[in-house]
Amino acid sequence: MLRDLFTQFVWKVDSIAQKRVYITSFMLLVLLATSTLFYQHANHFGDVDYHIPATILAQSHDYDLEGYGLSFVKSDELGALSFSHYQSAIGVQGFLYAWLYNVLELESIKPLYRLTAFFSALCLLICAVLLGKIFGKAFGIIFFLSLFTSSWVANFSGSLYFSFGFWFLPAIVAYNLYIYLVNSLGGGGKEGLDFTKETPQNSHNHSANPRILKKHQASPSLQDTAQAVAKQSTTPRKHSKPISTTILTLLCLVFTLTIALRASMSYEFITSIILFSLSPFIVSFVYELLTDSKAPFLSLSVKRAFNYGLGLFILACVGFGLTFMLHTYIRGGGDLWAGLIDIYRNDFLRRMVGGSAKDFDPVYAASLNANALEVIRIYLSKPLMLLLLGVSIFACFKESSKAYRAFYIALIMGFALSALSWFVLGKSHSYIHRHFCFVLWYLGFWASLLYAPIYYLYRRFCHSTC
Repeated sequence: MLRDLFTQFVWKVDSIAQKRVYITSFMLLVLLATSTLFYQHANHFGDVDYHIPATILAQSHDYDLEGYGLSFVKSDELGALSFSHYQSAIGVQGFLYAWLYNVLELESIKPLYRLTAFFSALCLLICAVLLGKIFGKAFGIIFFLSLFTSSWVANFSGSLYFSFGFWFLPAIVAYNLYIYLVNSLGGGGKEGLDFTKETPQNSHNHSANPRILKKHQASPSLQDTAQAVAKQSTTPRKHSKPISTTILTLLCLVFTLTIALRASMSYEFITSIILFSLSPFIVSFVYELLTDSKAPFLSLSVKRAFNYGLGLFILACVGFGLTFMLHTYIRGGGDLWAGLIDIYRNDFLRRMVGGSAKDFDPVYAASLNANALEVIRIYLSKPLMLLLLGVSIFACFKESSKAYRAFYIALIMGFALSALSWFVLGKSHSYIHRHFCFVLWYLGFWASLLYAPIYYLYRRFCHSTC
């Protein structure tokens, strides 16, 4: 009885969701609510956000930025201003916001915070919709809610310096490319159920009474639902159309440019941003290694997932390399080699891996002496994180379906790589900045930990046939 009622409820919600007017109105409300929430957390990271008004002020005083978009400003006892550069990145967001400030003739930077919050909310919503298309509506909703309810994400989303929306741009392009590849290549994956379709059984039993037929179609029984699932799971996916070289090239080019754009703002979390954008390819690859069962999401074969994923990773490295070359040119005053040595010795060794404590200020000693496992332990120390991780692992073991068990494992592993990559490669940075690096768990990993037990319980108690 409970299952029948829940199935009817899901069907009614799904029927409403099919109407574009309702979808559009609901999305606009969500977008406005999210952007409002993000704006309330504007300037949470004031110690780095102040680089933006400093650049605006520097430009108003005709200070030579020398290619750097982020600035420092100091005032002496007489009120005279002096400016300097933040040299660890090109800081293109400083140029962007300074340009908007001047073009829009603003009197304060509050509208810039509003614009940043809105852009972050928009990118987050688009990313959640695309993940819902790939991994199912439930995962898309859980992903969005996991970020919407996170204070870590809210703090980042209102920041001019971090410009959180630009973290999602590479993922948006890569997810669209992934969906295009699956549709073109005829990849695997379970299609959505249509409860309004007439099955052979209900056609035979109720053809003589239209009123009964109409009622039966509106309230499908579990047996009819199971037959619909069985019928759809045995129907092979069709090839939609051959891959367009133009579309593929364009998407790859835009993906490369979005990585270059993000790197030109800051190198922080760049490995996490890249791997997050490649997560569907990683999840599909891991899933196909674990089982040969029909995937409950849009999937590619293990070979295609590896080849296209590797191709995009190489393009990401190209995009990063273009920005890095420009940065070394600026840093070295026109000398690429001098700039490279300066960045390696003063930035990479201090913030990433390989640095020695004796070569830097004693304040960095603990971060430089820490190992990667110690850093990972720090970011797994939250009780709620450990509890949720344990519950998710339990759900993986208890899941009776091989396909869904492999799916849960692939999701958790695929999205965990995003955060772990920075905790390992950006070891020293992660050790010092533990007051905000926890946000990296929300690039899909937190959602996957929530999704596994929730969907396991849903399948077991409410809808075991899906």
